[in-house]
Amino acid sequence: MEKRSPWWVLAGLVGGVGTGLGLRVWHPEAGPFLQSWIEPWGELFLRLLFLLVIPVLLTALPLGIASAGSLLKLGRTALIALAMALGLGASSVLVALLLVNITHPGKTMAVQVPPAEELALEGGTSWLAKAVDWIPGNPFGLLAGWLGWANAAQMMLAILALAVVWGLVLLLLPESRGGGLKAAWERAFATCMVLIGGLIRGAPWAVFCLTCLSFFRTGPGLLGYLGTFVVTVLLALGLQGFGVYPLVLK
Repeated sequence: MEKRSPWWVLAGLVGGVGTGLGLRVWHPEAGPFLQSWIEPWGELFLRLLFLLVIPVLLTALPLGIASAGSLLKLGRTALIALAMALGLGASSVLVALLLVNITHPGKTMAVQVPPAEELALEGGTSWLAKAVDWIPGNPFGLLAGWLGWANAAQMMLAILALAVVWGLVLLLLPESRGGGLKAAWERAFATCMVLIGGLIRGAPWAVFCLTCLSFFRTGPGLLGYLGTFVVTVLLALGLQGFGVYPLVLK
């Protein structure tokens, strides 16, 4: 499948910002149209992406465990991976907290919505928006509700545990009996990757839809907030990638 260039996503972002600000100035009555027919496409993209998390977890993690080859190799690899995950996770949290306390992203953000525009956004929803509502925004929370569990975090841990157990089953099965099962799981994982790849191709349009209504609602003040946020994220990634990771991977 042909990869969509990241420049298309940037074009969608710039187009959404420009369109939202332009409509805010020259057509403030466009709120109901944006809310009913533009924003749902971005929401649909996010919900489908979250929905694919569960099948990806249930296919990728078992295959990763099964690829270890033996329990001895798996145990050694798991301990190293756990130590690195805990160490790098702790360092990323510390770097993020340090930078957030320095830059304070969003502290000076001021969202101003004119009264007329606020009323214009209180229109009815379209059939598209109602159709998007049928797709769960939080699949873990939905499954937890069906099973009567307390929250989505418990459901996610249960799915992770199921994936680990299934990976151990694939690992322990002899090749003569488990070869077909592993091949089926590999095909399922490949199917998930095709679905995600197809969904990502719509990312530029989704970014346009999400940013268009956001800037229509908030105005140019959101640019400063996003700029500070982006700079903070890039600094954190730079410190983690060029400072912490080289020390760990020496």
